[in-house]
Amino acid sequence: MERFSAKVYCRKCKNRNHHGIIMSHSEKSEYPYDDFDWKHEYFIVQCLGCDTVAFVSEYGDESMIDLDPHGENRHFTDVIVYPEEPKVEKKSRYEPHKPLDFRESPEAIQIMYSQIVSAFNMESYLLSAVGLRMLVEGICKDLGIQGGYVLDESGNKKLKEDSTDEVFSKRLEGKINGLVEKNVVVQSQANILHKIRGLGNSSAHELKQPTRRTLKLAIDILEKIIEQIYELDNYSFKFK
Repeated sequence: MERFSAKVYCRKCKNRNHHGIIMSHSEKSEYPYDDFDWKHEYFIVQCLGCDTVAFVSEYGDESMIDLDPHGENRHFTDVIVYPEEPKVEKKSRYEPHKPLDFRESPEAIQIMYSQIVSAFNMESYLLSAVGLRMLVEGICKDLGIQGGYVLDESGNKKLKEDSTDEVFSKRLEGKINGLVEKNVVVQSQANILHKIRGLGNSSAHELKQPTRRTLKLAIDILEKIIEQIYELDNYSFKFK
């Protein structure tokens, strides 16, 4: 029995084996009617290990070229066996973060939070970090926070030059402090939000990837803040 050119999956042996060809059928381009060279072959094959029968399709055309180990061009073909080899999903090394169900939060906040957790669980840490910054910005926008004061390196409010007026910023830095002014969060929480802001900035502008541990901590903290701002207040209202 003629042997098929490549090892293919055997559903009984559960691995790739040599197969013999029981029957074959071939179709190919016809010169001069076709200006593109191709060939499609179909095979009924039998495993040389356990005699299980399968169907194989092999297709190749003039565009299917890659490089061999020596850097030379070589043609390749697509080989598909039926029944197909089961796809093995790659398991993460880490326990996935289970998203919380924020039913009382605005839909935009829920969607953004859900996508951040999905990116985190897929180990897309740059996207997750940028998403966390966006989530902080989204919370400020939802609450109508337009800006706020700015702190200096000592943690004191910056003042305008030769003035007692506070520096006001419409950037996210100011908006986070605006959350404190509106009594939405306390200053210690705002300090953490500033760190999350910095995390997102580094990821977006410098492509600096944070550690999984840092992101996990940031997600945990934002979950508590979302719960505090939206969930607890709404549930308290329902008990009235």
